[in-house]
Amino acid sequence: MLNLLKKLKILNNDKKKIYHGTNSKVFLLDNGNIKKVFTRKREIKFPVEKKCLEALSHHDFFPKIISCNKDKFEIEMSFCGENLSKANLPINWTDQVHTIIKILNQMDFVQSDIELHNICVKDDQIYIIDFGSNRFYFDEFFSNQKLQPDWLAKFDVSPMEKYQIYKNKKHRRLEEIILNLVTR
Repeated sequence: MLNLLKKLKILNNDKKKIYHGTNSKVFLLDNGNIKKVFTRKREIKFPVEKKCLEALSHHDFFPKIISCNKDKFEIEMSFCGENLSKANLPINWTDQVHTIIKILNQMDFVQSDIELHNICVKDDQIYIIDFGSNRFYFDEFFSNQKLQPDWLAKFDVSPMEKYQIYKNKKHRRLEEIILNLVTR
């Protein structure tokens, strides 16, 4: 366990805190799971993350909810390993990525935060983490051009079509990130 904590670059000499971001803190628990505590925008981020993880619960490649405390805005979930690197990239990464994208495309949300720091590997399996910033097809974001980035706002199509365009672009990002990692 100590080697794992060293690899995860524990912050502030807190032997259990493994991440402190803008909206949450993540702690490694003694039982090997993690606890994510939402600290900012928690009334929005907590239910979004919970809903997405529940929808993904019967699929590999995503954290599994162990327990939730809605009063404290906490989710205990399975630990998904170390951040993806060239050294721990699974041999069959292309198959895994295509499966992950296929699963995500079947959901009624967009994984909006696919970045290298949200891709992990454990036992040669890729995991996608951090679902608090996801967008759902019914979000105002897809019907209000003022909320959209310029590249999306320029499309003169229905909100549902914008949702599909956004979803395709965001989910393809997973493959782009790993290709960039491989070719560095």
